[in-house]
Amino acid sequence: MRVITVTLNDKEDWNDHMAMFDYAFSKYKSLSLAEKGKGYGCVPVKGGKDIEIACVAKDDFAVMVEKDAAISVDIKTEEEIKAPIKKGQVLGKAIFTINGENIGEMELIAPEAMERKNKPNIFWRIINWIMGK
Repeated sequence: MRVITVTLNDKEDWNDHMAMFDYAFSKYKSLSLAEKGKGYGCVPVKGGKDIEIACVAKDDFAVMVEKDAAISVDIKTEEEIKAPIKKGQVLGKAIFTINGENIGEMELIAPEAMERKNKPNIFWRIINWIMGK
């Protein structure tokens, strides 16, 4: 946390600066809400080699807040995510609120690529259908 104080034409500037610093450090704190690469759960993937993929924070996100602030995070993902997925592709966003007020958003991305599931060609699909598989 970095605090800067400025006074003009103040004969007690040193004492006033100290009082302002004391107030700031007693009332506020720096809070890291997201770290680049930190996971925020998984989302389902249609047609992928896996059935889901992780969502990670694209960037760091930190704020200065009052020490007693109520902080919440709401995760919103795309309606339907289909393979293939590229590394770094946006999958959704994290919305940060303090005391019910929106203070920022951050994109959630795929930490790795995901290819499509290999489907058998039409010949093998017909054979499988005839065989009852």
